[in-house]
Amino acid sequence: MKNIKIISGKLTIVKRLKGSESGNPRFLISINNNEYSTTNDAMFGYSVQNYDNKTVLARVGIHYKKPSIESAVILCENDRMKMQSCTVSEFNQFNQ
Repeated sequence: MKNIKIISGKLTIVKRLKGSESGNPRFLISINNNEYSTTNDAMFGYSVQNYDNKTVLARVGIHYKKPSIESAVILCENDRMKMQSCTVSEFNQFNQ
């Protein structure tokens, strides 16, 4: 994935996409009115439904010329204030 950045906002599932050739689920999601798809055969495709309508901190980027989401963590309001702009290493620490 290229142009990786960390964003925060409310994640909503727009629709379920056609599964991968391996049969794994894929979704089109929206965060702050920007749409991202889960990548083919990614574990996140299985857990993304747990994040629907929740405020998240998400790792997004470009995968094969498409905006994609790689992972996310649910934030409470106190966390959101602390994490409005963070680096990838800070996100990785927060994600543990």
